[in-house]
Amino acid sequence: MEIAGVDQVLIDWSSTRPQQIEAALEGSTDKYVRDDGRLPGEHARHGLAWQAAQDTRPEMKTARPLEQLLAWWRASAILRFGQRI
Repeated sequence: MEIAGVDQVLIDWSSTRPQQIEAALEGSTDKYVRDDGRLPGEHARHGLAWQAAQDTRPEMKTARPLEQLLAWWRASAILRFGQRI
């Protein structure tokens, strides 16, 4: 999903979970093929995707004030990409 006015590079930098899920799904699909000798069907693919999402789910963090989160995100983005973005 695009966010109006936010550079795609910045969005990609801040959203790492899809890459983690994709890597976990690839690993579980490879294991499925080794164990069963065939590619998973639609139902099995759905189950593998759900399991990959669960396996990569981060632990709950302690809630912090929005102002603190925004300040951290802004500082991190500036350090990574500079002021231009």
